[in-house]
Amino acid sequence: MLLRSRALDNGELFGRVTGHRGSAEWALYGYKGFWPTPQGAAPGGVLYFPRMWSTGASLRAPVGSFLVNAEGALYVSQNDTDGRDPSIANSQVRGFVGLEKSLGNDWTVGGQYYAEYMLHYNRYRDGLPTGAPIFDQVRSTVTGRVTKFMSNQTVTVSLFGYWGVSDDDWHVRPSVGYKLTDAVNWTIGGSLIGGNRPYTTFGQFRNNSNLFTRLRYSF
Repeated sequence: MLLRSRALDNGELFGRVTGHRGSAEWALYGYKGFWPTPQGAAPGGVLYFPRMWSTGASLRAPVGSFLVNAEGALYVSQNDTDGRDPSIANSQVRGFVGLEKSLGNDWTVGGQYYAEYMLHYNRYRDGLPTGAPIFDQVRSTVTGRVTKFMSNQTVTVSLFGYWGVSDDDWHVRPSVGYKLTDAVNWTIGGSLIGGNRPYTTFGQFRNNSNLFTRLRYSF
């Protein structure tokens, strides 16, 4: 992987402004720097972090009996603003909408829809080498979580589910946590992973389903 040199122009700049209006919380933010994951390939297939800037906004507010949060952002790939370079990720529009609701009796449910829209998609398709995987212009996921607290909230039962709508992959994570003391928490659970495409977020780990246990001490 090609790493950046320690130069001033390789720094990152981030700003965020937040506020309240009634019971709603809002935020505006901007970033100038690099893609957080390697999204470029130099000659010879060496991966690197291309330059990128982003701007976006978020909103969190109660709507009826639900707590709603939404966020949207524009990611501009500075080294490939028109999508003509197949070795660098195209610019994108990203966003999500989430809902959370308390059902009473220590039950909580929540869900979220997330989507990425690729700009200059035709140029992305035209620049793909033969045999390369093709991603959809709109990649979307749906997640959901159900949580139940029991025994005076010393036991937490949780079920998290992820479905890659466009990538056709999934991840289910059940867990049970037991608060032994105020400082010690023991959790057992599993990660069930599947998918039909070996290059998607969870499809590449489709043979890695597992069970786990964790003992955490906080101080």
